[in-house]
Amino acid sequence: MLQEIIEQSILKKRPEQIDIRTYGNYDGFKLEEATYDDQHRCYEINNIAGKSFKVRSAKAFISFIKEELKRRNNLLGKYATTHLTLDGGYFLADCNMNKGHCEYSRLNSEGYDFLDKIRNMEVGHEEFLNILRKLKPYINNFHELYKNCSKIKVLRNSKVTSQPTFNEGGGKDDSFTCTYQLENGEENDFTLPSSFHVDVPFVKAGEQEYGYDVELLYSLDNFGGLLIKMQIPNWETQEEQAILDEAEFIKSELAESTELLILADF
Repeated sequence: MLQEIIEQSILKKRPEQIDIRTYGNYDGFKLEEATYDDQHRCYEINNIAGKSFKVRSAKAFISFIKEELKRRNNLLGKYATTHLTLDGGYFLADCNMNKGHCEYSRLNSEGYDFLDKIRNMEVGHEEFLNILRKLKPYINNFHELYKNCSKIKVLRNSKVTSQPTFNEGGGKDDSFTCTYQLENGEENDFTLPSSFHVDVPFVKAGEQEYGYDVELLYSLDNFGGLLIKMQIPNWETQEEQAILDEAEFIKSELAESTELLILADF
């Protein structure tokens, strides 16, 4: 009984909210309001300002960084860090007090995501035509390419060879030949394209496009159907270039913040 009276007396005298000193990682301190937590019997800081933001484009990421530094009256970017990665980036406006978080998660274009999905994929003739139709906005010579590929009807005794063909000037173009059948039943040899070129934006609504060469490898299944495998040899190099270009764009836009630490981790 006496203990309960003492505890009640302490509760009445103990303030519900107090100011606590929070020290920075490098220097200084600030006062933050804390509220007593009955469950844990301690004061917890009311960290309302610790909200983390997320953006999906480099332009939005840059806008957030500039505005956050402006609001903090820290245009030079002292104690601020921008971390660029393969998937986007991260920004911390105040590494000293761990405030002002923003995560950049890159949103790639639909064309880029579709190319990433089909590379190294092997498909039949009809599915290959569907893939070409989806890539139509990114192929300059689409109508010619689609016309040549859509009329192929492979026979069971067809043969696909990888021997190079030659153009009118005598140059080797590394195309493929296949015996095919037109709708009227006429049988003939047909030169299949060895590759086609696409230009797609790296990011959604991006202005800059990157070129990819889709190489085609042909074979026949057990029923004489045509199989087409798609490979993109320059995928990694173009992806790396696009990421480097984006990083340079972000750096150039933040060049005035001379004390801002920018880490490119890729």
